[in-house]
Amino acid sequence: MFTTLNKEKVPLTSSEYRRAAALQQEHVVDHPDGYKVSKFLTVRVEQKETEEIEIECYMVSDQCQALERDDVLGDSPDPKKAIIRVPLRHEAMPAVLQEGAPVKEFEPSFFLVNLSSGMPNENNTQFNVLKRYDYPVKNRFEKQQTQQDLKLFLQSSRGMKANERFANFQALLHLADMLGVETAITMAQCVASEAPPDGALVELVESLC
Repeated sequence: MFTTLNKEKVPLTSSEYRRAAALQQEHVVDHPDGYKVSKFLTVRVEQKETEEIEIECYMVSDQCQALERDDVLGDSPDPKKAIIRVPLRHEAMPAVLQEGAPVKEFEPSFFLVNLSSGMPNENNTQFNVLKRYDYPVKNRFEKQQTQQDLKLFLQSSRGMKANERFANFQALLHLADMLGVETAITMAQCVASEAPPDGALVELVESLC
């Protein structure tokens, strides 16, 4: 997760296309039909002039992912242009054609794949991975999350399944601050897979209250 002023007013800058491609390649899994697919997507959140929040979801194309994987793309000084890396001695680079002519730089928007996205409603929240939204937001109005917040959060969920008790993004962020990122990731993986977390880990979290 990162923030940017997006002065260029583009969906993604050239460096962000490359970052998305690298992360998609890092999260490749085997499809049941035998080929490899990525399970990583990019979510862009922007506040409009009307103060409404707009959410857009993307992936970059398999072609972009392959070009980044094979070290073909270079660092572009222009955020609106992708470039082909300068080849080393005795090294050849594939040709990129635009309107039938070879080019060294081009608009990366050709790589962009738009994904459908929407907001959950009361009829489909059972399919959400994160099922709880009742934890104070980190750094909102300069307020810090406290141990009392965690205590009230856990007390209100004693009758829930162990993995659902921690299915809250803000609570997981607080656990990362208190117990370290690796511990929070372990808990998040249990939430995502709907598997009960280790009892010792739950006891450790409860002991902090």
